[in-house]
Amino acid sequence: MSRDHLFKPGQSGNPSGRPKMPEALQLKIRDLCETAVITVAGCLTSSDERTRLEASKILLDRGYGRAVTPVEAKIDSDASSAHLTALLELAQRRAQKQSEEPGDSFGVGPMGGKQGDSVPPGRADA
Repeated sequence: MSRDHLFKPGQSGNPSGRPKMPEALQLKIRDLCETAVITVAGCLTSSDERTRLEASKILLDRGYGRAVTPVEAKIDSDASSAHLTALLELAQRRAQKQSEEPGDSFGVGPMGGKQGDSVPPGRADA
């Protein structure tokens, strides 16, 4: 594959960023928030344990923010600066992807793998 079409170092693939949501739509959604909270709160008394757990997670995440996952890293002084930078960027992309992917309260994404996995489960090239 030719690398001529790839972005140059320091050049963004999306310089304008994510498009903003139209304000009118944002206001309509906000009008529905009270109903949504009541609906989720009603799920706390469901007979299904998974429904109760997911409702609890939604309310706690929105009320207090998602829990921070501490990461401990040991840096080998022999590693190149470029390699360390690449590893850091990969970790940040995976963390961002994990926070955007839908999944259940057990961290299982829509394809059955753990959220943030870049290779489907069962693939040998992980």
